[in-house]
Amino acid sequence: MDEQLLDGVRQAAELAKLDLTEAESESLVSQVAMMLSYVRILDDLDLENIEGTSHVRTFAQPLRDDKVVQGMTKPDGLRNSPAGDEDFFIVPGIMSED
Repeated sequence: MDEQLLDGVRQAAELAKLDLTEAESESLVSQVAMMLSYVRILDDLDLENIEGTSHVRTFAQPLRDDKVVQGMTKPDGLRNSPAGDEDFFIVPGIMSED
């Protein structure tokens, strides 16, 4: 078992707030290892004469005119919020004092 990959899986699970069992973590390690081995195939490609690209599409992105329009009012914006008061959205905290 690759301990570095296992540590990475555990860290990603913690950041995603996933409570993985040891078996689930080990299963994910093997899946990540398979993905990485597939990506390593790219190391064998001869890319010496391949020009770099910044985007796969070569045509220009159509742009619209910038126009000032009436935005959403605060009550409209907060209307479908699951939690809030008259002025703010209320969201669960993401930082803890662990």
